Amino acid sequence: MPYIFVRDYDIDLMEMNKDIRHVFVESVLQAGGERKVAYLRQNERGLPLTLRENYSPDMGFLSADTEVRDIKQVEVELQNISRLSYNGANVCVPISPLSRELDSIQKLSPKTGRISEKKNGLNRNGAMRGMGGYRSHFELNIAKSLRQRGVIFEYEKRKVTFIPKPRTYTPDFYFPDTEVFVEAKGKFDKNDRVKMLLVKEQNPDLDIRILFQNARNKIYKGSKTTYGAWADRHGFEWAEGTMPEEWYKNGR
Repeated sequence: MPYIFVRDYDIDLMEMNKDIRHVFVESVLQAGGERKVAYLRQNERGLPLTLRENYSPDMGFLSADTEVRDIKQVEVELQNISRLSYNGANVCVPISPLSRELDSIQKLSPKTGRISEKKNGLNRNGAMRGMGGYRSHFELNIAKSLRQRGVIFEYEKRKVTFIPKPRTYTPDFYFPDTEVFVEAKGKFDKNDRVKMLLVKEQNPDLDIRILFQNARNKIYKGSKTTYGAWADRHGFEWAEGTMPEEWYKNGR
């Protein structure tokens, strides 16, 4: 593979060799960054890899809010880099900037793994590849338990469109026997709550329920409202830890 691994952005090397393409870490807004990043952004041989929401110190990562919106862009960018390399182009890869971003994603992103490592291909530890495609250990354990009980289910196969800005919601689990959708939640942040309310309001015919890893968690620091209390308030049927049998087994 014609990859050239460098410690940082090496635009001097790229200027010396006109056949070299150079990967750089891009922001979602395609703005900000150091002088070398600005140079690569404007150079036709610069290869963006969109790993940052923006360049502010407290928001330099793919959050749950941006994952659905931007992960396909990351996929396309990775495929483009791979295609150019396969076709013989010399691709300069900056190790330190990529390592910093991967560490930031790992440390600052929700622990439930809403950053889809199986999709973006950026998991250096290969953890998701060893989890059968599930996004978190919580989801993996749910699936294992269901299989042990011989339960028929689908995982992330059905899509639901909602607005504003037409977006697609993919429920975690669907049970054909009961026609019940289940969203498995470890961390349940504001973006998740807003999404669930929009989907429920715009799709009243769907039976969408929530399985919390810990329903006693507070919706935000300092709040008295637990995940379970929030679900009660907004009319969501919910459970904690284990999938209730009546959710997947028809009583007929």
